[in-house]
Amino acid sequence: MDAVRFVREKLGLYGVGAIVFFLFSLCSGLLGTLLGRALWVLFGALALGCVYKAFHNVWKYGLWLIGIYVFSGTGGYFLTYHDAMHLAGGLVCELISIFILLSLIYTVIDMREKTKHKHPLGLWFLSLLIFFVFANLSLSDWSYWLIDKSPLYLYTFSEIMIICSGVYVLWVPQVKISVRNVCPVCDCELRVDKRSCPSCNETENFFWCRKGEH
Repeated sequence: MDAVRFVREKLGLYGVGAIVFFLFSLCSGLLGTLLGRALWVLFGALALGCVYKAFHNVWKYGLWLIGIYVFSGTGGYFLTYHDAMHLAGGLVCELISIFILLSLIYTVIDMREKTKHKHPLGLWFLSLLIFFVFANLSLSDWSYWLIDKSPLYLYTFSEIMIICSGVYVLWVPQVKISVRNVCPVCDCELRVDKRSCPSCNETENFFWCRKGEH
């Protein structure tokens, strides 16, 4: 119970809801029936709605994660084949996913540099790498299932890792970075000015609200 309470306090109700609905969607997709596919879509839509509510400042990065998942997963799927066309397509998809991943890293680092308190990003980098690796493994295992109906153990585990790491990747910029750039009075985004000390020439960021400070 303490663990559940800790997760709920950290992620909030919608953050926990996103994980739960994603897991429901995963289980529904494994049923392999028409009802299962319908529930997969329904729970997936509810999960995305929870992501939007839980991470309203950075929800667009969730779209970037979807792009990484789609392109890296498709690349991993194509690379399970051994003909030149599939290999070339797989490499192109992987390069696109890496480009999106690096763009996300650059954006979050730039966002952090504009905050007063530099939150460490080591665990965030690791979570993003886990997301990328298991996105590849997920659809690769799914492709083997299409060929010989092998058990989807790796696929299921990979999807669970993708869900948990993806939520954490969004949680860090939402809670640890972006909220520090919001005025506590009016919720407007704080402006950032760089100013140099006249004595030592050290440059610091100064935050101010355009509504509260004229």
